[in-house]
Amino acid sequence: MQRPHGTSCCCHACLVRRAGQHQQAGEAQVWEVLGELRHGQRDVMGLALCGDVLVSGSDDTTAIVWSVSQRARLATLREHTGGVKSIDVSTDCTVIATGSHDRTARVYAPDDTGTPAVRHTLRHPDYVNAVHMSAGVLATGCYDRIVRTYALVSGELTRELRGHGCAIFGVAICGSMLASGAYDGTVRVWSLREGDATDKCSAVLEHGGDVRGVALWPSPSAGGLLLASLSSGSSIFHSGRLTV
Repeated sequence: MQRPHGTSCCCHACLVRRAGQHQQAGEAQVWEVLGELRHGQRDVMGLALCGDVLVSGSDDTTAIVWSVSQRARLATLREHTGGVKSIDVSTDCTVIATGSHDRTARVYAPDDTGTPAVRHTLRHPDYVNAVHMSAGVLATGCYDRIVRTYALVSGELTRELRGHGCAIFGVAICGSMLASGAYDGTVRVWSLREGDATDKCSAVLEHGGDVRGVALWPSPSAGGLLLASLSSGSSIFHSGRLTV
C-alpha cells in the first residue's frame, strides 16, 4: 500500500479498529485507536498490512516490520540508501517488496531464522515510486515513466510497459490485468496474459488530475474487475468495469 505522494505524513503509524458489530448501511462507523508505532524522526511514506504483520517505510531509508498484536518491532530493513516510498506484502505475509528513491526496488523473503533477507535488488534508472505483488509477479512504477514487471522467484525483468508521459506513482495487479497511474493525468490498463504483446495497453482512462494511486479488485457482480484511482484532489473515483 503506497502513501499518496504529496499529502501530509508523520513519523508514526496509527492503528485503529472498528468498534461495535454489524452496523447497518448508512449508520456512522465508530473506530477506536489501538496505538501508535513510532518509526523514527522522519516521515513515514508507505505502509502495508497483512494479518498481524505491518511494514512501514520511511524517508530515513529504513523499512520496519511490526507485529500489530504485540505492538513490537520484529525487524528493521536497512539496505536502502534513499527514502522508502512504497511497500507491499505478499498475501501469505512472508515476502516484502520496497520501492525507494535510491533507484532500487528490493524483495525480501525469510532466511533460515525467519528474518527478512534481501532476495533481489532490482535497479532502476530513476526513483521507484510504487510497488505491488500478485501471483508471483512484482510490478514497479518509476519516475522514468515506465512500468516494469519482474518474476518474484528469479528477479528476472519480464516486461517494460511504456506510454505514460510523466512519472508513475501507482501500480496494481489483479489477475491478468495491471493498472498504472501517473502524473500525466491518466490511468493505463495493461494485459499480462501469456501470448499478448508485452507492451499491450488495453485502455487509457483520462483522470483530470495527477494520479497518485490505483487499486484493482475482483467484482463478480460486475463480471470483471473494478478500478479506483486517487487524484491530486485526494478524491477516489471508480473508473469502470474491466473484463478479465
